[in-house]
Amino acid sequence: MLRITWYLDATHKYLDALFKYLDASHKYLDASHKYLDASHKYLDASHKYLDALFKYLDASHKYLVDLHKYLDASHKYLDELCKYLDALHKYLDDLCNDFMTLSYYLATLSLLLQGRETSKGNMSTNGGSFQYSVLPNGKRFRRDTKPKEWLQVMETSVNDVIPEDSCNGMTYRQSPSMLKQGGYIRRREDERR
Repeated sequence: MLRITWYLDATHKYLDALFKYLDASHKYLDASHKYLDASHKYLDASHKYLDALFKYLDASHKYLVDLHKYLDASHKYLDELCKYLDALHKYLDDLCNDFMTLSYYLATLSLLLQGRETSKGNMSTNGGSFQYSVLPNGKRFRRDTKPKEWLQVMETSVNDVIPEDSCNGMTYRQSPSMLKQGGYIRRREDERR
């Protein structure tokens, strides 16, 4: 009788321990299920994030490609505009020279009509010589002066510096203090600026 009681008591304890173990296992499996469910949600969210990131990078790539094409087109446009402006500058420069030439001839014609012809002469400079003319205001200038410098010569006084002259590769200008002697001094490079 005692053996049966002991056996039943031991069986009860074993079943009680087994029940506790199964209960703990159930809780563990339930927690594992919750963890796996959370992991699944995290992976799903990560997948959505990576998908959105891929779409963003793809859109950024397309934007950069379009931007590169736009900048390339802008560069070509600016290059053509630069060429156009350069051609326009040359055209206006030629037009200005033509205008100055016309103004010179008109001024000369006006002087001739007034009976005030200019005198002529020769001048030498350090191994070279050139012809010059004298206007009614007493101004001497080289006869090969550039067209756009004619009016400047016409409008200056006898005490002003005449346009620069080049002789044997050297540049000269007439000094006001040496004007009466017809002397020339070398034009320094810093005076060109």
